[in-house]
Amino acid sequence: MKNDAAKPQPKTHSAPVNVAPEIPASKLFVYIKDPNDHSRLVKMKSVCGENAGTTDVVLVLGEKEKSAMRLPFKVDANDNLLSQLKNTLGEECVVLK
Repeated sequence: MKNDAAKPQPKTHSAPVNVAPEIPASKLFVYIKDPNDHSRLVKMKSVCGENAGTTDVVLVLGEKEKSAMRLPFKVDANDNLLSQLKNTLGEECVVLK
């Protein structure tokens, strides 16, 4: 009878785990042409506050001389948020990239 315990066992290699490539975080660009339009700024902040998440928000102010700033909060860029922002600011003023 053979002694199987003394037989070297073949090394097994586990297959690499399939890891999905990391998707770059999207950014929500919100354009407000008139930086003095406080009612739109307040409404935008309120809608964003109701939809907290992981997407950066970049506010672009001005029409001719634009200035952009990343806001200190993130949103869940869901259809509801995008719809509310587009209704408030205009279709062309809300871009998810």
